[in-house]
This record gives sequence, structure tokens and C-alpha cells, in this order.
Amino acid sequence: MSSTPTLNYFELPGRAEATRVALAYAGKEFDDKRLTFPEYGACKWAGKGLPVLQMDGAEYTQSTALLRYAGKLGGLYPDDALAALKVDEIVMIGEDILANMFKCMGAEDDTVAKGVLEGKVKGLVELLVSKLAANPSSKFFVGTSPTIADLQRMRIEAQRYFFSGALVTISLA
Repeated sequence: MSSTPTLNYFELPGRAEATRVALAYAGKEFDDKRLTFPEYGACKWAGKGLPVLQMDGAEYTQSTALLRYAGKLGGLYPDDALAALKVDEIVMIGEDILANMFKCMGAEDDTVAKGVLEGKVKGLVELLVSKLAANPSSKFFVGTSPTIADLQRMRIEAQRYFFSGALVTISLA
């Protein structure tokens, strides 16, 4: 008999937010455990990274793997191999954008953020915009209904507000 899964992450949207949304969309009951930074420092995952999904006595990590799992539960991940490739491509471009944005955390001024924004992030955002435009019959990245690629877009747009003013100008609209 399975118990209610627990998704462990910080008290931030971050790397768990798209998975939270996908689980809710799927109607999957789960405990959303939000850790403070001191709680994280004292827990068994300290230094190993979050999010962690605890389920049926096992622990699972890696935000993209968790997002894909949650997406499959709710029909947000396609069965078609080519559509799945397109979704994964967009999710991973999003991961590249976020990894570059995280380089700006703690910057004293906007100089670092502007360099990141005008460099790699700008090109990656333009790539995502072109991918969205390539599906003109829909407001979604792939097909005519939402996928985890669209949740990744939401995550990028939400995450930009945690960085300096320069990154707030990122838009995937």
C-alpha cells in the first residue's frame, strides 16, 4: 500500500515549483514539505541538493526527473517519441537558462546580471521564443495542450524575480 509522497524543497518556488504544479494538475495528493535553510543544513540531504521526492520508502532526486514523472501522472508528458523529444529539449533549454541565471545570485550590482542576460541567457530565451512560435496553432510549446515544457516556461518567468533588476526584463511572451 502506498503512502502519500512528500516533496521536499526550500520555502521558494525554485527547482520544485513546476513539479508541485504538475502533481497538483494530476490530482496527486502529496505533502509539500518546505524547508528553511537551517532545516536543510541539519537534514540528511544537506550538500546533496533538493528537491527530493520521498515515496513508498524510496527517495528520488533531480528536478527534471521529478518533473517528468509528475508530468506523466497528469498527462503533461507526451507518449509520442517526437513530441517527448521536443518537450525534453525545451525543458533542458530552460535548465540552461536557469543555471546561467543562478550565476547572478548574490551579485553586488547589475554588472554580472547584465553580462549574463546579454550573453548566453538572451540567446537561449530567443531560442525558446522561436520554439513557441514554431507551434503557431497553439499557445503551448508542443501540441495543443499544456506539457511540462509549458510549466518550465512558467518556472523561468517566475524565477527571474529572484534576481537583480536586469533579469526581470526576460520575457517569453
